Amino acid sequence: MSTPTEIATALQQATEDLRRARESLERAEEDLRRERESLERAEKSLERAEKDLKRAEKDLRNWRAANPTDFTNAGYLALSAEVTRCTVREERVRQTLEGAQQILAGAHQTLASAHQTFQQVLAVQKAIFSPQSSVTSISCKSQSINGRCSTGRHTDRNKKAQQIFREKLLKRDIHCIATKVAEGFVAAHIVPLNMSELIARSMLFSPRNGVLLREDLEDDYDRHKWIFDYNGKVTSLFSNWDYKDIICHVNVSNDPETGPSKELIELHNKLALERAQHHCPNCWNCEGTNKTGDEKDVKKDI
Repeated sequence: MSTPTEIATALQQATEDLRRARESLERAEEDLRRERESLERAEKSLERAEKDLKRAEKDLRNWRAANPTDFTNAGYLALSAEVTRCTVREERVRQTLEGAQQILAGAHQTLASAHQTFQQVLAVQKAIFSPQSSVTSISCKSQSINGRCSTGRHTDRNKKAQQIFREKLLKRDIHCIATKVAEGFVAAHIVPLNMSELIARSMLFSPRNGVLLREDLEDDYDRHKWIFDYNGKVTSLFSNWDYKDIICHVNVSNDPETGPSKELIELHNKLALERAQHHCPNCWNCEGTNKTGDEKDVKKDI
């Protein structure tokens, strides 16, 4: 069985590897996009070159039909030169197109390789998070590596997306879904940004991946002190949660287009319950395990 330090180190390494793999994948996708654009430009250039060549050949045929015995006239020579020029240009463009096709094929291979690497690294990180692993033994210090969810308000690069995300949630929820107070709330992600690999990128800042929560409740939700299901039923995971006897239900929007996703709520709860197996006497008294590590019933606030 791995020690907490070994698990924390492995988790850090897997997270860093995953970040690099994701960046490589994004670069490969961008390279592929550029090469596709280059190929499209080459195809259009070839189309124009072929049209120019056909027009020049037609002009030359017409001239020769009108002047069957004159091969020294300046007009004939000019038309012949134009046909030659268009032929050379058409051949060069065709070579450019073939080169673009080869580069595009290489970009496809690079993307496939980057995607394979990304999936392999993702599998490693998921294995570390797996309930069968020893991640439940991580100490309070190592737990802090990924133990707290990161909502968008903590990352500068996502400020614009987070602002739009917040505006959409404000339009839908109006106030904190737990207290019904229309102030002091933040836009909370159900599946946090530091686990973005678990869901589609388009869902990260979708209103289906968020709710409005008062800031302290959002912080506790991030730390998996409590969870709620799709019907709004609240479950307290830590016996010292300040609101375990106060907040028993939250108002989850049932809007079919923008309401919180049942699948994402269930995914968050699954991760939270797995982490509730962890017990650290220096932080929270977890209801999931007692101080000897024996299983206890998780308290449910009905």
